Amino acid sequence: MITEFVGNLFCPPEPGHVFVISGKTTDAAMRLDIDFLASKDVDANCLLQISIHFHKDVVVRNSRINNEWGEPETSENLDTVAGVRPLVEGQRFRLCILVTETNFMIAFNDTPFCTYAFRGETSEIKTLRITKDLQYVNQVDHRRCYPSPRPLVWLNDDYHSFSNDVPKKFMAGHAMVVKAIPFGNPKGRFTVTFFENETKKQAFHFNARFDEMRVVRNSTNDKLVFREEESNGEFPFVFDQQFKMAIALSLTHFLVAIDGKRFCTYKYRTQNQFEALNGFKIFCLEQMRLEVASIDHIYTGSPTCAEFESFSNPDVELF
Repeated sequence: MITEFVGNLFCPPEPGHVFVISGKTTDAAMRLDIDFLASKDVDANCLLQISIHFHKDVVVRNSRINNEWGEPETSENLDTVAGVRPLVEGQRFRLCILVTETNFMIAFNDTPFCTYAFRGETSEIKTLRITKDLQYVNQVDHRRCYPSPRPLVWLNDDYHSFSNDVPKKFMAGHAMVVKAIPFGNPKGRFTVTFFENETKKQAFHFNARFDEMRVVRNSTNDKLVFREEESNGEFPFVFDQQFKMAIALSLTHFLVAIDGKRFCTYKYRTQNQFEALNGFKIFCLEQMRLEVASIDHIYTGSPTCAEFESFSNPDVELF
């Protein structure tokens, strides 16, 4: 599938933050754009655009402030080991962007490439957008590496189908809105998992089983053994059809809504649950695939997450 990704970040980037973005371009890719924006509005300021022109062997860096593009950089501030062609069309890529006090430090596939000096306030950055010849994106991690790392352990494995780490602890009232399409094996499964800190302990295990037409919710104890599962409720997903799911964090429960309707709640099994959460991972099983089109982080305005279901309504745009 050919796609694009757009989503609102957990928070604006700060010095010491790093973004890790992974995905794959199409086989005949001509261009890939990664934009850090003030909002999803078409005229929003773009504080950083990284534009890979495969057919020209060039990576263009630029900013658009008040609807005016600045002077593009192509050969400026390159690292001594930077090559002219850091990515190859049709292959997987990993882009790392470290935020310092004065600039972005950019690396492709773990190799330093260039720096780009700020041309505006990074506190204005709210949205990430990836467009052009993108086949899929499977990692949009926003992490903190200074003064202390968060998460403590960074995983860059290929086992997950999507990864979304966050750089700070959650607060009651926070919601994550996922827009995705399940495809591949119509009898497969996908799981949304919130791990606790650097452990494999699962605070919330949301397992959509298309083969059984039910959704299992569970968590693991300190010995990594699953507890008694919950699976009440009608199966809310349709194979090969986009869904919009909101997962909200109340004072006491994970709350889930799908396509505008409350689906389930799951009580926290760990004290001080917010201290232990770093984001979530999505795993696909039995040859199912999940094309993730967006992840939006939103504060609902209430620690009880009142009316959070509206964020999952397909007709509601999240700006």
